[in-house]
Amino acid sequence: MSKTETDTAKAAVTAAPKYPVREFTLRHCGVVVTIPDNWHVSDTNAAQRYGSGDIGKVNLMLAHRICLFNGDKWAISRIMDEITGKDWLILQGQLFGGDDDEEDAEKNA
Repeated sequence: MSKTETDTAKAAVTAAPKYPVREFTLRHCGVVVTIPDNWHVSDTNAAQRYGSGDIGKVNLMLAHRICLFNGDKWAISRIMDEITGKDWLILQGQLFGGDDDEEDAEKNA
């Protein structure tokens, strides 16, 4: 991703987020992650194309596309280098964790 593309992507997330965002700190590496509560289907589709059936690559690309790390978009290689294994699992839990709407639906069933 070129610097211009990175700046454009960052501006899109920080200036006018389409969905509410939340921040949390990965406890082992200390990286602050900004993650949207939802994302567009095009992000999922792009991640699936990148991963070509490898779910690890799909998850990595999705995090790359929709998250900010210490306030910036990071290259995939940087995500892989700077986020520890345990923190990666925590990040995936934050990405794909339970949704309040799902919990409410279960209570009302």
